[in-house]
Amino acid sequence: MAGKRKEAGTRLALRFADLQADEEAPRVAVELLDRAGETIHRAEASSSGEVSLPANVLEKANKLVVLAAEGEKGAQPAMVLRGAEVRDLMSRDLALEVPRDKWGSLIGISQCVDGTVSHCLPFPYLVDDLLLRTVSDKLAFPRASRPPFRQQCEPICDGEVIVYRRTCCCSPWIIEDPRLGDLIDRLHDVLHERPVIKWPPPPPPPDGWQVFPTRQGPIPESAPFELEGEQLHFFRGGTISEAALYAEQDIEKLETLKGRSLVEYVSGREYLRPFWCTCGPAQQVATGRIRPDGTFHICWRAPLYRVRSNCHDEYAFVVRQSVNGSTTTIYDGMAANLWFDTSTGIGLVSYDWRAVGCRGNPFPTESGAFGILQNIGSTESWRLKTPDQDTWDGVLPPAYNDGLLDPAATTAAAKGNYKNSNWGGSLALRYHFSEPMRGVGARYYRISAIRADASGNPTGVRSYFASPLSWLYFEIVGTDINVQADALGPLTVGGESNLYRIPYDADRDWQDGQYHGAIDTTGFADDRHLIMIEVFDASGNRIRPNGSSGPGNDTPFRFRRWYQRIGPTANVPYAGLTHMFWWDNRPAVAKLVALRRDGVASPDECQFLAGSGSSLFSADYRAYHQNELFILQHNLWWKRGLGGGTGDLSPAAPSPRYDNVGKPLAAPGTTPTATFATMLGMNTRCSFALNLHVDVKTTNGSGVLTYLDADDQAAFALLT
Repeated sequence: MAGKRKEAGTRLALRFADLQADEEAPRVAVELLDRAGETIHRAEASSSGEVSLPANVLEKANKLVVLAAEGEKGAQPAMVLRGAEVRDLMSRDLALEVPRDKWGSLIGISQCVDGTVSHCLPFPYLVDDLLLRTVSDKLAFPRASRPPFRQQCEPICDGEVIVYRRTCCCSPWIIEDPRLGDLIDRLHDVLHERPVIKWPPPPPPPDGWQVFPTRQGPIPESAPFELEGEQLHFFRGGTISEAALYAEQDIEKLETLKGRSLVEYVSGREYLRPFWCTCGPAQQVATGRIRPDGTFHICWRAPLYRVRSNCHDEYAFVVRQSVNGSTTTIYDGMAANLWFDTSTGIGLVSYDWRAVGCRGNPFPTESGAFGILQNIGSTESWRLKTPDQDTWDGVLPPAYNDGLLDPAATTAAAKGNYKNSNWGGSLALRYHFSEPMRGVGARYYRISAIRADASGNPTGVRSYFASPLSWLYFEIVGTDINVQADALGPLTVGGESNLYRIPYDADRDWQDGQYHGAIDTTGFADDRHLIMIEVFDASGNRIRPNGSSGPGNDTPFRFRRWYQRIGPTANVPYAGLTHMFWWDNRPAVAKLVALRRDGVASPDECQFLAGSGSSLFSADYRAYHQNELFILQHNLWWKRGLGGGTGDLSPAAPSPRYDNVGKPLAAPGTTPTATFATMLGMNTRCSFALNLHVDVKTTNGSGVLTYLDADDQAAFALLT
């Protein structure tokens, strides 16, 4: 009599790769998770490697994890797969292969690579910083160290990874190494490889408001960065090529360093290694999928072989995604010349705006149902100095720097750095609503702003964020990613207007890099303001934390305030979560007023200053911000002729370089002096440019709003 045929779609077969005849298969269990990450079914694999999965539960599963049957609670799973992928395997009666490195040491002829793939948004502060690194002459681009705006990065959860391998042989670099000339030539080739591209913009916010400033000003809707691809040649294949980034400086060092210093310089820069080693051709060896947690583990069959002395294998990767039927390369390590000499722990980072990443929404220091302000732009909210709340819509009277970013104890401690930075532009706000908030009935939120008086209380008319807002999400269909938009608001529910749906992870597979709203600070007075968020239930009724004060119905959740990087957050026992922001969108002022020869000032438009080599040059100028707290510094420098030398005429730090100079009604300031001989060098006459630049501290949380900086320039000639 024939045996019973197993019920289709209800049993999953596991195959443990490279399991030997004399080895016992590991005991594993399979858990099915819903979209919220909750376990909806758990089953242990039989001794033959089969797992029973009820069809009605399998259809509801968002993810499947394979883990040790007797593992500790919270232990890392061996594998994570999408529910759709598992259903596809079962429909085709295929087994799920568990790589040996997940349950034992690698043996035989299986070779593997593993790592992660992430997507980072190239906020303008990052581009600005990278551009600064490419400039050899810092006087041509004077900048203070930028504040620590952390990159906004999220995992890539779906896509194809193509693995390339090559063998490179690298004899140690020696003094008087004959490879030096070839290395310099190859770096010249890198420096002059200018991709003909326009630098693409980050994904535009769905409602049209744009929060990413350029050096020239706010980006118009759907407009690209003002920077040309030729300026950003260090972005190759959707990522950063260190070789292209540092080529100019490296060439200069290689041409000037000698002996042991040169050996240490070359040997200490891994990104230069591919340019002086002898490498064989790259071969594609494997292709694999990215897992839902952003990791990849790809194995292939290859004969074992022994590499020669001073030789090693290197790996490069190409990552592709199929989005809405179109395949896009979002990372190309071959184009960026990024090779890894290890096969584990590899991190691939794509800056391609077309990449589809998934939202990471953790806030590990808290549990239960709570809401908290997580980010202002790319800035974590604990860096905002805001007073404690004392009413449901107000805060305690502010200290001198309340409402500013990265507080300093005194005004002196904030001079010449980005402490006590003021806000400006469009503030993109990301809140964290924990998943249990959904269970207590929180369905909508509302964001508003109002001016604060000297006591920290709201005054004037309250304004609400009311722009159309949609979030992007993705659906996986086979190996294709279908991107959709879900409108969150504004909505009117139960008589309450300007409400937005709370986007929970249980609802959609949301894309990364999305915000809950934005406040355009340019529409308000330059002053301290209060930004508040309220929460509502499905009927539009305001809800408040149990036992808190203010309007609304008691509900078992909490508002929290993030006030320190590590450690507990503060409980906010009020019906609204309110933070103080101090913004000021006024630009700096830079004005060259007069030029001086031996102390005698002249405001004439055209000046030809004749004197001796010992004659002294200086200038009168104004450099200020209407609020001196928000000026970072000012710099003055001269440049001689076409491609000539430069010299610094900035005042000594800290004062007055970090202070206002010449703000009316004060008199203009005067620069330090430089002799005609110093400025002219070997020349007896030449033309000059005098440059004045004023930096502000103003930020939108994702970068410094450099379009509020100020510049002035004067042209003149010296003769001796």
